[in-house]
Amino acid sequence: MKIINIHTHIFINKNVPHKFLPLMLVRLLIRYKLTKSFARFLNSLNPLNSDDTFDRYSNFVNQNDRKSAEEVFLNLKKYYPENSSFVVLSMDFEYMEAGECYLDFMSQLADLQFLKAKYGNQIYPFIAADPRRPNLLDLIKDFIENKGGKGIKIYPPLGFFPFDQRLYPVYEYAQKNDIPITTHCSRGGIYYRGKLFEKDLVHPRTGERLSIEKNKYFIRNWTNPKNYKYVLDDFPNLRLDLGHFGGMEDWADFVKGENKILDENWVETILELIEKYPNVYTDISYTMFDKKYFETLKNLLTDNRYKNKILFGSDFYMDEIEVNEHHFSTFLREQLGEEFYLQMAVHNNSKFLKLA
Repeated sequence: MKIINIHTHIFINKNVPHKFLPLMLVRLLIRYKLTKSFARFLNSLNPLNSDDTFDRYSNFVNQNDRKSAEEVFLNLKKYYPENSSFVVLSMDFEYMEAGECYLDFMSQLADLQFLKAKYGNQIYPFIAADPRRPNLLDLIKDFIENKGGKGIKIYPPLGFFPFDQRLYPVYEYAQKNDIPITTHCSRGGIYYRGKLFEKDLVHPRTGERLSIEKNKYFIRNWTNPKNYKYVLDDFPNLRLDLGHFGGMEDWADFVKGENKILDENWVETILELIEKYPNVYTDISYTMFDKKYFETLKNLLTDNRYKNKILFGSDFYMDEIEVNEHHFSTFLREQLGEEFYLQMAVHNNSKFLKLA
């Protein structure tokens, strides 16, 4: 029995652009080697509480400052049983208009190739697919067929719709070869920092006029799970994980049976997609840090329509902003019970990765 965490990240601060953190903090932290001092400062802002926002953010900063992806990976591994495995999702930050990266996307892929060769089936690397990257399909084929890659990562909040026609050759390749794809599917997350133009304000499929908002809110147009209906209608057997299960805002409404958000509830949309398409899954990463959602999750894991399609993941180390990895590796397991936890982390994750 092997625990699998289906949704993790191990990139370091030199992989991310200068504006990844507010106020150009990435550039300052790297240039002046201030990361540990900055983390201590955040931690000291509320010294009487070891679990406040500043303390958690300091955990995130410290993870990001590790010297290598391998060091981050080894830190992640210590939270899990020795024979556990991890899907590591690369991120292509070079088109999000947030400045330069000290180490580019290709260096991330080189790190993952090295770690795969060293740690074998303890790590399953996924290559990020951004439609703006030249020769994207050739890069993906080479990584998966020659360099140990297991799957593909899509991250629409960085500036594109998932039904972008430039991604269609990638979907065709993935469906033909039954390669798993994980995508970001919540209202929050890392987002495109560039200017939005007039052409961006019309939905390419519906013709709907999109409201002008700050980028961190506008990205919901790109990330909305309804967008995957277009992709799945064209590629109905695509093996797709809609990461984060819609996100915290939608879960808060879903567990109450309410819908305070103006459009449809994303949890409900994801469940509809799971029912309609044979290879659609979702993972609980990041979103499931709040135990008030656990009973509803248990109910879904007893429903024959969904119980085999809900995956365990944590979103390490992005989850450090809300909790630490111990929460996902141990606390969640204790609260859900062995049956539900192992259903996700062993059976469902193995099925999604086609390990069993």
